[in-house]
Amino acid sequence: MAKRDEDLQRLHDGALPLAEAEALRSRLSDEDQQKLAALEELDGLLTDTLEAESEGIDLWAGIEARLPAA
Repeated sequence: MAKRDEDLQRLHDGALPLAEAEALRSRLSDEDQQKLAALEELDGLLTDTLEAESEGIDLWAGIEARLPAA
């Protein structure tokens, strides 16, 4: 992955220090802005998919069954 793409990913993830994030935002190209928009769209799609697929799954029942009796 190119350094610029890594920086955009970190910006999207909120992993950059504030000053670095602001500096990067101030010099985003049109292509960079499109890449950030695509990352946001992918995040939304992934979140929606995971929520839909996990609907009705009761994790606690499986965890509770493996806990030793008190």
